[in-house]
This record gives sequence, structure tokens and C-alpha cells, in this order.
Amino acid sequence: MNNKENIPTTPKSKESRIISAVSPINNQMLKPISPNKEKNQIGKLNFLETDNLDEHFELVHTTQEEIRQRLHNIELTSKQTSVDLGQLFDRSKNNNENLNKLLRNVVSYSEEVMTEGNATKADMEKILTRLDKLSEVRSKSESSKVGISDSSIEEICEAIGQVFSANQKNHGDADKLTILKEEVSRIKDIISKHNEVVSSQLKSHDTKQSELANHLDSYLQESKGNIEILHKILSFIETRGSDLQQFKEINSQLQNLETVSNALQDKLPASDLVNQITSPIVAEIKAMSLDSKYLTSFEGISAAIDKLRETIEEGPKSEVILEKLEKLAGEKNTSNTLLEKEQEMENKIRKMEDKYALLSTRYEEKLQQYKDLSIKYQQLQAQIEDTQMPQNNRESKMEKLRNFHKLKIGEIEQSEFINERKRIASTPVVQTRNIQFTNNSDED
Repeated sequence: MNNKENIPTTPKSKESRIISAVSPINNQMLKPISPNKEKNQIGKLNFLETDNLDEHFELVHTTQEEIRQRLHNIELTSKQTSVDLGQLFDRSKNNNENLNKLLRNVVSYSEEVMTEGNATKADMEKILTRLDKLSEVRSKSESSKVGISDSSIEEICEAIGQVFSANQKNHGDADKLTILKEEVSRIKDIISKHNEVVSSQLKSHDTKQSELANHLDSYLQESKGNIEILHKILSFIETRGSDLQQFKEINSQLQNLETVSNALQDKLPASDLVNQITSPIVAEIKAMSLDSKYLTSFEGISAAIDKLRETIEEGPKSEVILEKLEKLAGEKNTSNTLLEKEQEMENKIRKMEDKYALLSTRYEEKLQQYKDLSIKYQQLQAQIEDTQMPQNNRESKMEKLRNFHKLKIGEIEQSEFINERKRIASTPVVQTRNIQFTNNSDED
């Protein structure tokens, strides 16, 4: 049906119809067709005569598919635009936060710059005051500096000029030669005076160095003496510690003896009872005539009785021992106090050693600084001797430096780091590691 044409069903013309009078349907004649009926095209399907239905249906389907595709694309683009708008909102939010951070950083940096400017202002004022002092010292040292001063140079130049003028006038006169000799002698005197001044300055400098070295040597000797005294004190403390240990051992032994003596006194009977019991027995035995064996045994018994009496009589001596022990306890307490004092002395000695170490380090630092200053002084002296800057040039340089300082201070005071009236334009911020922007639209 795609390539077939529809056969037209409408009649082509009026003459093509044959009106038959005899017809099976109706014997009557048909009415003629009105002349306007062919021309009226309303109600007819004109496309059925020429076009193809399949093509029309295909066009309809394709247009519907295209419309659906376009609607789908419009929906996708609307979704994508909504996503992009969300991302743009997030980006604008992040940009605003970053701008606020940047403004805060600018404010803090401006404050730091202002503080640094004030600090540099103070430093420049210090530098200027030091330069003024140096210029004053230099102007003072020019009168007594190492070498020949301006006044002496002027005197020498005047003398030489006088000599040359006198020499040009009269070369052969002996008087002029004497005048020349006198002028030369005057120049020699001036140079000798300056050399004496220089030598006196160097001698004073050497004397100051020697005095400082002597002072440091004396201080070192005193510190060495103090260290020796501290070592002696430590040795004495060690000996006292050993003596105290021995004293503690003796005290413990005496306490043991005291306990033993108290136990013996408790066990022994009274001296009167012993005499009452032993005296009649001894008298009776002495009255009896005994053999040699009995005599030896009797002598042993009598010796034992005498020892018993001695021990009983020595009972009161334990009180003396107790008194001695009390004295020893008092000495022990004093020794404890001495030990505490010795510990305090040890702490003080340690503090003194720490202070001595600090003083020695500071002395070494000061000595090194003094050496550096002496080297710098010699270098400055050599520079002054080599290049003598005129006074006018120095003053002009100082004035330039002051003017430069004033100009920079004025710029620091007049500079405004943030102007509230001006609008700050948004600028692209460098992406850091902490801030990561995502763009889903680019990925899609």
C-alpha cells in the first residue's frame, strides 16, 4: 500500500454519466446535477486524490517523536540549569566567605603594617639619635684622632706655602735657608706633637686593656680561691658525715649495753641481803680448819662473792652511763642540726657554682665583644685615615637621610589601606587545598 495510488471515485465530468430511461431502480428520470455542486469543495477529502496516507502517518509519527524528544531535552536542560543554579549559589556563597576572609586578612595585614611602620619609625629615630651621637663623637675625635687634624694640616700647608714663597723669591740667600730650616723644624715639632698625642692615646688604650685584663685575672683568682674553699668545705662535710656514722654506731652499742645492765640489775638481789647471807658463812668457814682442796674452793667462792659485791656496788655507775648517753643524744641532736646546716651550705655552694658558671660565660661573651669592638675600632680608624669625608658632605648626607625618614613616615601616616566608600570588586581566588569547588555540570 505504500507505493499504490488510490483510484479516484468521483466522476470526472457531467457528460460521462449516461442517463438511462429504463432503470431497474426507478423508472423516473433523475434530476440533473446542479452546476454549483462540482465547484463546491466543502466536505471532500482532496488529499485522497493526490497524496499518500502512509507518508502522512509517518510524518505525524516523526513529528510526535521530535516533539517528545524536544520536551525531554527541555526537561533535562531545566534540571541541569537548576543544578547549575545550585552550584552557582554555593560558589557565590564560598566566594563571599573567601572575600570576607580576604578582607579580614587585609585588615590584619594593614594593622601589622601600621605596627611595623611605627616600630620602624621608632627604630629610625633610634638610628638617627645614634648617628647624631656618632657624628658628635666623630667631630670630637677629629680634634684628637689618630693622625694629623685639619688645623695641623692647615698649619703645615701654610708653613709649606710660606717656604715655597720664600724659596721662589730668593733661592740663594742664606737667610731664606735659615727660615726654611726653621719652618721645617716647626713642621717636625707639629708632627712630633701629633705623634705624642697618638702615642698617649694608644698608651691609654693599652693601659685600659691591661687594667681590664688585670681585673679579670684578679676576679678569676678570687673565684678560684672561692672554689678551693668550697672544696675544703665539702671535704670537711664528708669527714663529719663519717664521724656521725661512727657516732651512731657507738650510740646503738651503748643503748644495747644499757638494756643489758638494766636486766642484770633487775635480776641481782640487794647488797644488804647478800652481806647478811654471806658474812656468817664466810666467818664460820674461816674459823674452821680446812684442807688445801677446800681452801682453794673457798678462795674461788670468796672471789665470786667479791665480784658479786663489785657488780652490786657498780649499779649506781649505770646512772652515770645514762647521763653520758643523754649527753650523747644531745650531741646527736646538735649533729642533726649541723647536718641540716651542711645541706643548706651545699645548696648555697651549688648556687654559687651556678652563678660562677654564668659569670664566666658572661665574662667570655664580654671579652669577645670587647675584642670585636677593638677590631671594629681599628677598622674605623683605618677608614678614617684612608678616606676623610668633608664636613659639608657628611651634613648633606645626614640631611638627606632625615628627609627620607620624614617622607616615609608621612607616607605611612597618610596611607589608607581600606576605603569604605569604594566598592570592592570580586576577584578570582586561588584554589587552595582546604577549599575544593565541585562542578557537576562540567562532569556531565
